Amino acid sequence: MRRRIAVPDDYPVFLRGTPADQLKHRVKQATRRFEMLYGDLDETQIQLLRAELAGSSFDARLWRTERLRRQEDMLATLRRVSAGNLPPEAVRESMQALLERLTTPPGAAGKAYADTMLRENCALFSRIHNSTTASQRARAVQTLRGYEEDFRTLSANR
Repeated sequence: MRRRIAVPDDYPVFLRGTPADQLKHRVKQATRRFEMLYGDLDETQIQLLRAELAGSSFDARLWRTERLRRQEDMLATLRRVSAGNLPPEAVRESMQALLERLTTPPGAAGKAYADTMLRENCALFSRIHNSTTASQRARAVQTLRGYEEDFRTLSANR
């Protein structure tokens, strides 16, 4: 029997439904992201992706809680600095501190979870990359060159 997990209606799609429903959504989303880089994935690659995601330590509720914490922190910081009563150096320090808080979860458990997710995601990317064909890799190079060109254009327009 598949149990639905009760969540509020405003929860993201990946937190609704059964664990199988959630995995299906994550596989669909991850496939779409990998295909942005490599082009179409074949069924073997999608099965690899499904197996990797099924064995992942990803905790959607923890991820959502952390995302909401970061959003609140960002909004509070931006409100404070946009009020216009801070000297430029204080604004710079506030923004640098925000960046540090956004990239480093609070507490030992949060840091350990982030490290685990980084390791697992790097391994997933490596396994998918190692499964790609020469034409998929050529497509990835082309896609990344396009991103590089975009960044160069943006930085030239500073």
